[in-house]
Amino acid sequence: MAIINFVNINIGTSSYRVKEIGLRKVFGGARKQLIGQHLTESITLTVVAGLISLGLYEITRPYFSQVLHVPMDSLFAFGGFQYLLLATLIIVVGCLSGIYPAFVLSSTDIIPSIKGKIDTARGGLTLLKALLITQFTLAVTVFISALNVSKQVSYIFNRDLGYNREQLVVLTVFPKQWDSAGIQHMVTVRNELANTPHVHDASVSFEVPERTPPNSLAIVRTGSDQTVQVPAMVADENFGGTFGMHLVKGNFFDDYRRGAGKDEIVLNETAAKAAGITEPNQAVRTSQGFTYKVSGIVKDYNYSSFEQRIGPLAILHMKDNTSYRYLTLKIDGRDAPATLAAVGKSGESWRLAHPSITISWIHDSGPCISRKCN
Repeated sequence: MAIINFVNINIGTSSYRVKEIGLRKVFGGARKQLIGQHLTESITLTVVAGLISLGLYEITRPYFSQVLHVPMDSLFAFGGFQYLLLATLIIVVGCLSGIYPAFVLSSTDIIPSIKGKIDTARGGLTLLKALLITQFTLAVTVFISALNVSKQVSYIFNRDLGYNREQLVVLTVFPKQWDSAGIQHMVTVRNELANTPHVHDASVSFEVPERTPPNSLAIVRTGSDQTVQVPAMVADENFGGTFGMHLVKGNFFDDYRRGAGKDEIVLNETAAKAAGITEPNQAVRTSQGFTYKVSGIVKDYNYSSFEQRIGPLAILHMKDNTSYRYLTLKIDGRDAPATLAAVGKSGESWRLAHPSITISWIHDSGPCISRKCN
């Protein structure tokens, strides 16, 4: 659009030189000379603009690299292909901006040119009109695209994910002792860290809400023959509270909190609907022959891309399925350094050495479990 705008301005200002063209013809100027003059002027002007733009690029490059989060190469790091592309662009733009005065205005008859009339010039203002139409078409297209992108960004940042991902610290814990003793050890560590200053809650789980769980269960409601394949994960009774999930019906493993829970399952709305579960305390069977009581139904939450519909999900308690990978802390973000220092000190007391703890933040822009700092 900037190039088209420059060409339009150059064409518009060149029409004021029609008298000059007429006088040059009177004094013996040939058409080839007039064409060469206008093309040379246009290309020279474009070359000067290109050199200025290169200087501005090098000056503002660090700023734009920071704003766009994209590394931008220095001029001194350009290769031959980049310079050839730049030279081609300058020549093409220069020719486009000079083609109208060079070929159209130079063909105007002498008498109309001296009078300042360009209506009789061959081609008229066809090029100028075509460029204006193209420019306004691009402007409308960019405006509509910007509105769509703005709506998509607003949708992403304002959509209710079904859980609260702010002020969470995710610890990848080692070693993984997947038996009753290991689970009890993790419960003890979880309770210790939950009592750390500025830590509001803590939860042990095999997954965090950032992807579709790799494991699944084939469940069927008791009294029904309709089997539903449901992705499944393992978590403790604090998982729903730590991640701020919304309970639709029932509870989130409250019996385990009292020490009386056994073989219970929590379903999301999609899984409950697919299995025909309308109320808690109903029983479901798995293809392996296990029977679970539905402890509660949680509101659907996003655990995959926004491009995909929220699928079914089942959550099993870690005491029934002895496995874990993550220890998630809900903290007060007003003093994060002090909180992390306290967490590290508490971790040392439970022999969770710092090289074995991977800390990642889940913040406003989404889960970032892949960003690690030991």
